Amino acid sequence: MIENNPIIPPERVRVSIFERIVPFASLALAAIGGGAGGWLIISLMNTLRQVENIGIAAIAGGFAEYTIIPLMFLYASAALGVVAICVAIGRLLIETKTASPSGISYIVLAILSLMPIVLVWQAGSLNLPVLYETAGSNLGELGTTILQYSYAALIATPIILVILLAWSLIPFKSRSGRRFGPIICLILVEIMLVTAAVAFQLRVFELYTIRNAS
Repeated sequence: MIENNPIIPPERVRVSIFERIVPFASLALAAIGGGAGGWLIISLMNTLRQVENIGIAAIAGGFAEYTIIPLMFLYASAALGVVAICVAIGRLLIETKTASPSGISYIVLAILSLMPIVLVWQAGSLNLPVLYETAGSNLGELGTTILQYSYAALIATPIILVILLAWSLIPFKSRSGRRFGPIICLILVEIMLVTAAVAFQLRVFELYTIRNAS
């Protein structure tokens, strides 16, 4: 009689906190950059409301200067993203007693962490028709919507940071063994961060171009 040998599932072991810390720092910087951008736009809008007959050059210059701050956070986030990829590759080559986190979790957390940045981008985009002096556009009328996006980015940031911190430090288990999924997902996250940084860099160039031409 032939005995059936069921396939033994991989052992589930503790997920490495070390491997989660660097991605946490990278994504946290992206979220903080969005929150900082929201706060700066709120400050700028409050200043503009107190000034009468402000010119296009001053508005474009103000938004350009405040866009640089989230851009710097995105640069730092992308740099740490490279470190996270290197850590994941190193753990793939070295046998360890802990497991890697799910690659999908990196993607989900990256999308969540970039939400404040996306909101700030949208807030900044709303003033472009004003800067290009498009017919019917008025910064005063758009100001409320711009502030809504900015406040949303500012409020979302601490919530996202708590979620990231919990994901980084709460102990949980995953299947053991070498996996390429986390590395692939980290590379995709890095592409997202670099794309966001490039978009903000181009926006800064655009705003300074408008200021200089006005």
